[in-house]
Amino acid sequence: MLRENVESLQELGIRVEELRSLGGAARSPLWLGIKADVLGLPLVIMTCAEAASLGVAILAGVACGIAPDISAASSRMISVKGRVEPDSRHREAYEQAYRKYLTLYKALDELW
Repeated sequence: MLRENVESLQELGIRVEELRSLGGAARSPLWLGIKADVLGLPLVIMTCAEAASLGVAILAGVACGIAPDISAASSRMISVKGRVEPDSRHREAYEQAYRKYLTLYKALDELW
């Protein structure tokens, strides 16, 4: 589904060069590698993987006057931990699986 969403953005002319990975799955090197391979894009891993908590902290920082605005608070509180590059050796296997996923998803569309 994530790849389908990225492809939809690309079809609209939006250039997607990398994705930022957040949440529980961002803690799993295996899952990060799979996502990078399926997407064919690098994944940037953030120091704080909890997006909702970080967003609240940014807003609270602005509300309390610790930072003058959201941009300044974000610059102070958001940082990159690492990067996972796609492994081209897995590309063909994931490409075949993705094509099957699209066929199955479209076939089940009427049931949704």
